[in-house]
Amino acid sequence: MTARAISVSWIVDWTKQRIEVGRWWIWPMTGAVSGRVSSDIVKIAPALFASAPRLLGVGVFLVVGASQGNADELRVAMLDENPPWEYIAEDGAAHGFEVEIIQAVADRLDVEVSFQPLPFAQVLDEVQAGEADLAIGSISVTEERMMRFDFSQPYFRTDVVIVAPVEAALVTEGQLFGWSVGYLAGASGEDLAYQYATALGLERVQPYSQASALFDALQAGEVRAVISEFASALHFVRMEPAYEIAMRASAGRDVALAMRLGFELNEELNDILSDMKRDGTMAEIYERWFDEPPAGDTVTLVPMDIPRAQ
Repeated sequence: MTARAISVSWIVDWTKQRIEVGRWWIWPMTGAVSGRVSSDIVKIAPALFASAPRLLGVGVFLVVGASQGNADELRVAMLDENPPWEYIAEDGAAHGFEVEIIQAVADRLDVEVSFQPLPFAQVLDEVQAGEADLAIGSISVTEERMMRFDFSQPYFRTDVVIVAPVEAALVTEGQLFGWSVGYLAGASGEDLAYQYATALGLERVQPYSQASALFDALQAGEVRAVISEFASALHFVRMEPAYEIAMRASAGRDVALAMRLGFELNEELNDILSDMKRDGTMAEIYERWFDEPPAGDTVTLVPMDIPRAQ
């Protein structure tokens, strides 16, 4: 945590921004005050702005990063049901490929780690709001997301795929005409689902908050096919042989840790990921969750082959 003296215009602009996002922090020489914005704070804001020159005269400092959590703990927002990436087991503990990556990183940083399971649509919001330091959830790196988050180096390359019953014999996108298709809300497949709805004449597209709920809906006949990230789809079809990964819908997406902008451990975290790739730790974790060594080397991962309907 660092403190710095500030100009009048800076304190005014900064405080306005903090009021807008719902958290404020002021550090006068007499002590610290912190809390959620209430109607009382909104009422005193004009007086605070007006008195900024006087306050600066007695030594007001704003704490930069005061809401960034405990330096001895990594706060991780995770997708709650997304095997094999991450999920909460019956014992209440977090498990999965990305969970093990985070735990290995935390061990090397010598910090504790806490996981907060959430629906995918809320995972990134939790980081942006400052309630978590980083997020996992087979999160692909996109230009839009890079404007709101810092990303680690990628540790997986995946594809967006379509899963359907084997008996449907789905081999071309055109066959989706008139179908109902499910997708994970907030994930990469969402935009694709709506593109398909327009271009291919889908009957409807249906969002689901969890990957497990998405595949449950497919099995229950609520939708005829689902759009999914590849590794989650592969995990499902291995357990349910009546379904198959019929085709690739979008290729070559990098998966990485999403961090809040300016996260102070960004560089150190990336160095650790590089070490884990070089020393074989990443490959060991990969093989434990995907039952086979990663395709290609573990420094520049390439997508796994996608089975296709014949």
